[in-house]
Amino acid sequence: MLTRSLRSCQSSALHLARGFATPSSPAPVSIKPTASELASARLSQRSIQTALEALHHDGLVVVEDAVDLAAIDKLNAVMERDTRVLMARGKDGPFNYNLGNLQQCPPLDPEVFAGSIFANPLASQLTNAWLGSRPTLSFLSANSAVRGDQSQPVHSDADFDHPSVRCASGVADGRFRSRLWLMWGSWI
Repeated sequence: MLTRSLRSCQSSALHLARGFATPSSPAPVSIKPTASELASARLSQRSIQTALEALHHDGLVVVEDAVDLAAIDKLNAVMERDTRVLMARGKDGPFNYNLGNLQQCPPLDPEVFAGSIFANPLASQLTNAWLGSRPTLSFLSANSAVRGDQSQPVHSDADFDHPSVRCASGVADGRFRSRLWLMWGSWI
């Protein structure tokens, strides 16, 4: 009798918990900063809370209109030119795993090293809220997918422990295709 009552309570508790559960969506949470937030380069507490909840739940959040698209176009033009130079090296180029994946750092030229991309104040504010005060950027690189016969295997570009939280990064504005890999903790 006690076993049957216990099962009934567990079943009721499970049903109740499902009733309160937030349905998940395949799309990432997106926040769109207000004109005031963009002008001040500071997110409101509400936006930060929404972003942190998304980071905790999904490991990523999309912040719309955070990066100056003209700056991306300018950087992309330089990196496309650099890609052609690096590709011309053939098998001696800085390829990552195979000839279809070029390991390429962004140019450190002040003309294209835009703050809205590399030191974005909204991203910095969220990073501080998520990881704590004054996080350090210690690795900056890109895997440029170029025409090739195969893609690279899933791997980590860093051989140090990751934070034991979900994390992801990437920039896309609909014109570029990006792969976004979620990472959990020290899995290297």
